[in-house]
Amino acid sequence: MAEQRVQGLEAMPSELVHKIMTHAGVRGLTALVLTKKRFLAIFKENQATVMSTVLLRQPEFEAMLYLYTMDQREFNPGSMLYPRTIVFDAGRDDDKVISLIRSPVAFQEGKLICPRKIRFDLSDMVRLWNLTKTIEWWVEEYPRQRWRDNSEDCRCLRPSEEVRLRKALSRWWLYSHCFMGDYWRDDCLPQMWETDGRLHHIRLLSSLEVRELEDLWATLWATVSRDICSSIDRGIDIDGFLAEGLVPWGHEDGREETIVNTYLKLDPRQLRYFIERGRRTKPKRMDTVWQARLSTRSFGCDVETMTWAMDIVLQERVMQKPQGVIEIPLSGIIDEDHCTDQDGSFMTDGSPTGKPTLTNEEMASFPVGRRRWVGTGDDGVDDPEDAHGDSW
Repeated sequence: MAEQRVQGLEAMPSELVHKIMTHAGVRGLTALVLTKKRFLAIFKENQATVMSTVLLRQPEFEAMLYLYTMDQREFNPGSMLYPRTIVFDAGRDDDKVISLIRSPVAFQEGKLICPRKIRFDLSDMVRLWNLTKTIEWWVEEYPRQRWRDNSEDCRCLRPSEEVRLRKALSRWWLYSHCFMGDYWRDDCLPQMWETDGRLHHIRLLSSLEVRELEDLWATLWATVSRDICSSIDRGIDIDGFLAEGLVPWGHEDGREETIVNTYLKLDPRQLRYFIERGRRTKPKRMDTVWQARLSTRSFGCDVETMTWAMDIVLQERVMQKPQGVIEIPLSGIIDEDHCTDQDGSFMTDGSPTGKPTLTNEEMASFPVGRRRWVGTGDDGVDDPEDAHGDSW
């Protein structure tokens, strides 16, 4: 059947094939152009317009643009996720320039905010295209992980579910890149109402989007626990018989949660690598630890902080709601778990500036919690003295 569809496309005029390409997904289009030399030639002839059209249609594209253009300047006071105007120079004879994102000049707190101006060429679009292929890998992977314990319920995502998932994936990636990767990481957890980059990222989201990110995070926790931070034990006693099963690292001495929270600092591309690697081979624990340490600076020093940031922002939202609202309703990626927000109050309450919407006097009326440190990480090494042994 697939071969018949390809043959049907091959008989179509080049203009129609080009049109079809602009409506394909990133991974699907990549697979299509590799099936026939003619398709590849059509794609290369129109690569700039096809890529920009396909990428602009993706719900995560704006967040991916911020991810791709992130640099050290973002961590200066008041500069987190600084507004951008990004255009793509298609490089054609007519000097066609395609607008990817356009932020207006604005005043904030008495200051003139002029967006950074960035110009892309085709190589930038190719890199964004490859990043988006990781998002699409997760769209295919998510149902297997979501219904792992109920495989009979596993299905493809509906369009509305895919949109929510893609947005949550890009927000996870952007947060991980900024605060759980190679940039400087704060040793203290953010406090309520603080001007903190970690809270800034989450405050931009509506309350339901934060809940959807939480839902994705819960699935990822189970994925990391089973697929990365577990080893096969062939000596499990079940009703007097020895059986084979997965045993979480550190479960015998209460370290499992800390180990998983350390590996949750991996971004979507890194986590994909470890999942696929584990399916191809069954790596030893120290091989996985070594690869994780190579992936991120000071990997084992701390745990992920996104859970804390989401909790803080949800607490702030409750305090900013009318007096009768005592909690933010649960919501998830899957339609059956998604909250129907009748009046839109939980879907439109994101802060466009990444700051609380209360006045300084209102924020001062709430108690300030005790300063807490980010938890110490644990990469799963049983005996630090063996860290440089033969298993490396």
